[in-house]
Amino acid sequence: MKKLTLMWVLLLGLTVACDSTQTAVEEEPLQLPEKEKTWVKTEEVEITKDKALAGSEAVELKAEVDPALKDSLVNADVSAAGQITDAESCLAMLGPLDKTRWEVQTEGGMWHAFERNEDLRLFSDTGFQIDSNMNKLFFSLRYLCNTAKGVPLTGLAITVNRMIDDRGAEGARRHMIALGNPVPVAEEWIAYAQEARKLSQRNIPYAEVAQLVAETRPLIDLYQQLQKRKVDDSNRQRFLVEAVTILDVIKSRMSGENHLTMARNEDLKVPYEKFRNEM
Repeated sequence: MKKLTLMWVLLLGLTVACDSTQTAVEEEPLQLPEKEKTWVKTEEVEITKDKALAGSEAVELKAEVDPALKDSLVNADVSAAGQITDAESCLAMLGPLDKTRWEVQTEGGMWHAFERNEDLRLFSDTGFQIDSNMNKLFFSLRYLCNTAKGVPLTGLAITVNRMIDDRGAEGARRHMIALGNPVPVAEEWIAYAQEARKLSQRNIPYAEVAQLVAETRPLIDLYQQLQKRKVDDSNRQRFLVEAVTILDVIKSRMSGENHLTMARNEDLKVPYEKFRNEM
């Protein structure tokens, strides 16, 4: 009995000791490993155009039109321009200017002129627009040279007009629909063919086309000068102003000069021949 009592006392003592040890461990403060010191990028990664323009250097750049330069480009003296009597002489007059345009663009055009200068890259879209609108201008001038005395009929216009002559406009419309062409397509082709017939007989004086070609020379000269100009801190603002000004003049001319607007619109009006089913 005494042995049992002694064993119970010893077992109880061990249990209490274990509990005390566990309590002591639980009461000790939790020791976490020292936090690793890492570098964190706090500045903004994306730099918008507005934020960049707020910088100490870029804030000086102002994309604004120079009224005096614009006036000199718009009202340049073209009295010495050559004469145009037919499409051949018109293209011959336009040719050297178009060659300069091509040479500028093989060197990267105005887009590249902006891209090669770090401070001007924010305005590279201006350079791209200059190149694009210069191409539109020359396309329109070539188109006028070739169509001043009438727009040649396309194959579609010839086919549909023959059908109109044989069947009348409504008969041609019904015939095309019967062949499986959608109603909107048949109507579009008839309208196009009738308009094309009128344009084939138009008569624009070559003197007016010659005037437009001559007025392009100051633009193409400045276009070439700007593309070749070496830009640095001393002239980057002037470069930007002249670029913005030439773009403004070209866009105004393309949207405000009747013959150029007409040329651009006529080309866009030629319908896509979706299918014809042997009309």
